[in-house]
Amino acid sequence: MSASSPAEVEQQRLFTEVDGSLKRGQMRKAERALDELLRMDPDDPDALGAKLFLLIDTARTKDALDLVTSSAGHRSRFPFEYAYCLYKEGRIDDALQQLDNVPAQRALDRKRLEGQLYYRLERYDACIATYKELFAAPYHEDSVEAKANLVAAYVAAGKSEEIPAVLADIGCVSSQDESLEVSFNVACGMIASGRMQDARECLLKTRRIGEETLFDEGLEDDEVAEELAGVDAQIAYVDAVGADLEAATEGNRRVLDLDGPDDLANVVAAANGVLLQAGRDARDRKGAQESLRRL
Repeated sequence: MSASSPAEVEQQRLFTEVDGSLKRGQMRKAERALDELLRMDPDDPDALGAKLFLLIDTARTKDALDLVTSSAGHRSRFPFEYAYCLYKEGRIDDALQQLDNVPAQRALDRKRLEGQLYYRLERYDACIATYKELFAAPYHEDSVEAKANLVAAYVAAGKSEEIPAVLADIGCVSSQDESLEVSFNVACGMIASGRMQDARECLLKTRRIGEETLFDEGLEDDEVAEELAGVDAQIAYVDAVGADLEAATEGNRRVLDLDGPDDLANVVAAANGVLLQAGRDARDRKGAQESLRRL
């Protein structure tokens, strides 16, 4: 057996460095090694795949899209990554079309992304059908994210009343036993159905699930508060609709006082302010509630 060339030895060293750096979370060091490998061989499939993984994992999907579209060969070699980057960059129709090129070996990933794309396109019935396929053979999906997405699709489609039966069908008997995401989406479905008392109870349970989960992950008090801002904003909304203006005002204030709540929490909290103001004038309350439902 012939000895490895100096270039082959260097490539092996660099791949070892990439592997170790990724395992230690040293993304910049891994990227430098990958760039060196791609300078040595721009078409190295292992180096390209690792570079795409790194860029996607660090939310640099624009850079990943630039890389995968830099040659026709890259696009054909990484069809799923191409579709995913299109999705993350907001090119939803293009991403859905690109899924046709994803091979059978990536069927599960393809179906998961298809469901997300249908949701973004507001094709909620197609989204629901896709997730139902995922929970059946041959996929047998069981991820928390998929369950949460299925519930969200039912809420968006105006079919909140069907959620309990759907959860039972996929073996998710109690949403509170599952996850923060599933429980929160179930609560949103209850709000959409006008079941405000049930929604409030579900949201309080959601908050307890969230606190237990996030504290177990090592988050600090202020970080947990920011993560649960959306839950608190919805609780304040339910309180406002129920005319408990004192509780609603206090809950809304806590959300707005946070340094970094997400965009959805800010929108709900701002809308709550409208409802609370209207709530002080009973003549306007019904109109305010109807306006909020359209947000």
